[in-house]
Amino acid sequence: MRMKMQLKVVTASFLGLWAFAGFAQQQVGDLAPNPTLDGYLAAIESDTRVQQVLQDYHDEADNRFKEHMEVVRIASPSRQEYYRAKELYDRLIAFGFADSDLVFTGKNNSGIMPGSAVQQVDGLKVYQTCAVIPGTWTGATDGANGIYARPKVVIEGHIDTVNPSEIPGFDPDAKPLPWYYEPVKMQPAGDPLASTAAELAAIPKELNFDANGKVVEDANWTAAKTRFTNLNDAAQNGGHRIYVPGYSDAINNTIGVYHLAKLFKTHDIKPVHDIWFCFTAGEEGRGNLAGMKQLYGYNQDNAAAIPADNGRNKLNIVANLSIDGGNMTMQFLGSYRYEVNYKGINGAREASRRIGRIAEVYSPSDDGTSTQKTTYTVGIAYKKDDGSTSFEIDMRAPQVPALNEMKSRLYPKFGVGTTTEDGVEIAQLWYGDRPAHIVDEAYVRSDPLIYAAWKTRCNVFGACSRLPTTENDASSVNDNIPAAINIPTLNLNLGVTAAGGGGHAFNEWGVRGSQATEDNNVKRVLYTLLAVSGLASTSGAEIVPAAYPPKAPGHTNEVWDSETIWQK
Repeated sequence: MRMKMQLKVVTASFLGLWAFAGFAQQQVGDLAPNPTLDGYLAAIESDTRVQQVLQDYHDEADNRFKEHMEVVRIASPSRQEYYRAKELYDRLIAFGFADSDLVFTGKNNSGIMPGSAVQQVDGLKVYQTCAVIPGTWTGATDGANGIYARPKVVIEGHIDTVNPSEIPGFDPDAKPLPWYYEPVKMQPAGDPLASTAAELAAIPKELNFDANGKVVEDANWTAAKTRFTNLNDAAQNGGHRIYVPGYSDAINNTIGVYHLAKLFKTHDIKPVHDIWFCFTAGEEGRGNLAGMKQLYGYNQDNAAAIPADNGRNKLNIVANLSIDGGNMTMQFLGSYRYEVNYKGINGAREASRRIGRIAEVYSPSDDGTSTQKTTYTVGIAYKKDDGSTSFEIDMRAPQVPALNEMKSRLYPKFGVGTTTEDGVEIAQLWYGDRPAHIVDEAYVRSDPLIYAAWKTRCNVFGACSRLPTTENDASSVNDNIPAAINIPTLNLNLGVTAAGGGGHAFNEWGVRGSQATEDNNVKRVLYTLLAVSGLASTSGAEIVPAAYPPKAPGHTNEVWDSETIWQK
């Protein structure tokens, strides 16, 4: 059961502002008007410092795009995100954040996030960074646990990419070396798409960087930063595709989150609940949502115990905003993923035989035993360094019972933990628990986070769109983790591209898009964020958190030992 809405009004004058700047009391799509939340949104919109943040976000668009290019070229495959996490940490320190206001899990190459109930995922360290904007709230869960037990809202973008699949010689204890930089290729937008690695490598034009990793402001930079409305516009007017893994998924969004953290610091924005601006690990590929599992204390090895011992939320996160290109994504498709290994002289033949047997299996939606769409596939097959043959299985469904049923049908086909007649050893590696979660209509109509994001879109963009409330609207994203342990979460968008493609591929590309859309995106995200975190306004009055109480579901006020936990 999710938390119910708790509303408290501190300053009555704020409620008188509910009709300000378009936040009029009116029907919002299928949602009934909420005058109190409308009042919060209006007061946030009218706040002087909030408007300064928006103005700077607009004015610093080119500098933000430089940051985008400088960070995205740092190779960051899932579970090897150390270098990009360290880069963002270093930049925040240089900007003026104190070390005490930053959480960098790469300290001493520890992978440790103080206060979390989970430190490793799949036996691997988690490398990520968060910038903390302290709130004005004080209460019983503060004290010994410091910033780690204080109520907080997380806004996050992920820093990992699918490609390259690994960094050769990955070693966080070594000094950064040039081999972890990817080239940023620039191709005239009217040319045929580079469809092979050789074609991409042959493109001569690149964005140039100096010895300190900063963009060189030459003719190539001028061409790269030019905005267009679509690919045809770019092709006809000298635009370029910019090729680099992670261009859109998700570094343009993540840099938006990073830039907001800096602007909160610049303008001394004071929320009521703390805000953590996080740059998370493991969203892509085999990352297994590692960053979110660490943040939310989600122990995938104890998934059956949700929420009794799984998702202890020791960090006391009361709400989550993931910035990964969504438009109010609120339904989350679950998946189980496995690698099955066949070792022996006849391993390849046995693997082929087992893949054929999987084709005999019907999913619960295929045979009519479930109305939930359930799918499965053998994604890839490959040889491993030890000579074994492996393939990966991906099962997806919008709710856990359908996933469990699919698992029970597929498992017998593997012969996991056995040896075949011709001596082939079979082993299975679990690496993919993305918990499913579907919210019901009653929750959609009562949740303040949903209302704030929906109402803000209606007013900022001048139109309301359909609430994405059906199972067919579900996506598999970082939000799966907080949703599974009953933390309110939505997936929104900051980044803008005029055109793009190649997501999850070596030839991911984008063309810079509309400034007006980018401005509207940040308004929507900023107003929604402050509506759930609260704001100590410029006038001195406090807009209390409009959504959630200072103790989140699953929060346990356990004291951690700061001297011990940082030991390598």
